[in-house]
Amino acid sequence: MRKTDNRRIQRYLCLSCKRSFSTQTFSVTYWLKQPYLIKDVFMKIVGNMANRQLARDLKVNPGTIDSILPRIARHCFLFHIKNLQNASPPSEIVVDGFVTFEHNQYFPFHHHNAVEKDTDFFMYFTYSEVRRSGTMTEDQENRRVELEKVFGNPDSQAVRKDMTHLLEVTLNGQTSAVVHSDGHKSYPRAIRDTKCDIAHIVTPGKNHRDKHNKLWPINLLDL
Repeated sequence: MRKTDNRRIQRYLCLSCKRSFSTQTFSVTYWLKQPYLIKDVFMKIVGNMANRQLARDLKVNPGTIDSILPRIARHCFLFHIKNLQNASPPSEIVVDGFVTFEHNQYFPFHHHNAVEKDTDFFMYFTYSEVRRSGTMTEDQENRRVELEKVFGNPDSQAVRKDMTHLLEVTLNGQTSAVVHSDGHKSYPRAIRDTKCDIAHIVTPGKNHRDKHNKLWPINLLDL
């Protein structure tokens, strides 16, 4: 009997390896001392409540929130992928990427997103590690060289490869499709590598980004 909610948890024994497990082993609340927090955290984070604000509201330690969020994210991602497997592939999508960084600006990466054109449904994403570029001081360039000696250089074709993967997963099963994007140089090459007859429509990134822009669904998602 579980003390937190007086619920009976069935346990099992593997007759081969002799290890035991239970119905709770594969639950989203596995090993949580306060399993009721999952629902509250999920709804509040969807409402854009910040982590520390959320912790104050639920009267828990901020570290508790930090550990629960990745757990929720993994289950949401699995739920998303499972349902995509039974969904019809879209005939028209919008793709785009934006640049951010991990840890510091010496470790930038591109997020690549795909959205269904008519429904604004977020289909899939990939991300690519890239080399830091742009204007740098001499000290910054030397620091980049030092870090690359330790961690190596990112794949120079990462953006093209990951965009190809994004298109293959999103358009899986589709023989022809329409893809909207901006004028990124890697996108045409990624489209050529995709096993689908794609009509590529390019909208300049400098165009006004309102609802009349063909890239509006992806701009809204990035926002």
